[in-house]
Amino acid sequence: MQKTLLTIDTHAGIQDFLPAMWPHYERAGVDILGVERSNKPTRWPKPVPTIAVGEDLFLRYCQHKHPTLLPERFLDTIKALLENSQFSEYTDFCVSTWSVFFTKPLPPPPSNLVLHLAGGPQFNRGFTAPYLFHHPRWFDRAMGATILKTGRKLISEGRTEQGADDYFFGLIVHVAELKWHNVTTVTMNSMQTPEQIRAARKAISDGAWWVGNVKNEVELANLTAP
Repeated sequence: MQKTLLTIDTHAGIQDFLPAMWPHYERAGVDILGVERSNKPTRWPKPVPTIAVGEDLFLRYCQHKHPTLLPERFLDTIKALLENSQFSEYTDFCVSTWSVFFTKPLPPPPSNLVLHLAGGPQFNRGFTAPYLFHHPRWFDRAMGATILKTGRKLISEGRTEQGADDYFFGLIVHVAELKWHNVTTVTMNSMQTPEQIRAARKAISDGAWWVGNVKNEVELANLTAP
């Protein structure tokens, strides 16, 4: 029997924003797992199962472009989902992050890999992946194992896309020649301008399952205003 687990990746710095976003995670209509950092636990607005994956070193990445921090965190999350008996009842995992706004209950997954293609190649900036995928990444167990194996191999070869998680995942998809169902929606780094807000609101009215990325209460209020 098909059963989805939604994971919400967080860090302690955004925990005050989680109460405002929580109803929009619950709108997905599936069980939720919180993902926090091992050295700085997140304060959750509701009792929720959690796992700790990696340390909170995001400033280190921002300042020095740490090449493996975010790719390894993503892969370690998948490893926990696949290997921990606590999650054995789930057939598929929607691996998301705190800034993704879910609009309605998720349907049964239309494919073993469900993604939103958010961008194309930026070879002039040193990236080698032809795809950029924002969160969420939604996959079944067999696909998760393929993603994990391919990602570990790429890291061992030093192919980490400068530590940029979105392009690193795009490289996994490219190297493993994965086929995916593309979700029609809008995702961007933030929703600050009127044009960005209009695009996100239109995606919701057109039936998108999620939009992203909502980074603060002002952006959330603009997105949800009548």
